[in-house]
Amino acid sequence: MVSVTVIIAQTISATVSATISAIVQLTIAGTISATTAQTNSATIAVTTHLTI
Repeated sequence: MVSVTVIIAQTISATVSATISAIVQLTIAGTISATTAQTNSATIAVTTHLTI
């Protein structure tokens, strides 16, 4: 018979790892989008400057 403590521990462990995973994914996605936005605006600025 599986003890309640083991079930609770497994549930907490799964929740924590899922939360950490989500935070990491959001952080990476946010960093990539911010970097892309900065790169795009810099490229547009340079292109505009060269065109004018």
